[in-house]
Amino acid sequence: MIFLVFCQDAPGGTAKRAALAKAHMAHIRATRPHYLAAGPCPADASLPEQASLMLIEAADKAAARALIEKDPFFAGGVWQDMVIRPFRPVVGNWLPTGMEVDLERH
Repeated sequence: MIFLVFCQDAPGGTAKRAALAKAHMAHIRATRPHYLAAGPCPADASLPEQASLMLIEAADKAAARALIEKDPFFAGGVWQDMVIRPFRPVVGNWLPTGMEVDLERH
């Protein structure tokens, strides 16, 4: 299954990100096969803290959560809120061959 994971940074998350960046990237490299897409959502004028968005392939929601909980950003307090939702991709250039839905029939 694919899960969308959105993690909102805690206050001061940017400084914690910098301190934990190497450990976080080591975790990502070690678990890369589970990530279909992942990256930061930069802060802006209306949202002063960053966030992270990930599309994760996992057996179930518990497995997706366990993967995120092993990330140094989780243990180090970078993220204060986490949302994990099942995700059913319909269209996208990044989708593996055969995974796209026929838009004419959908």
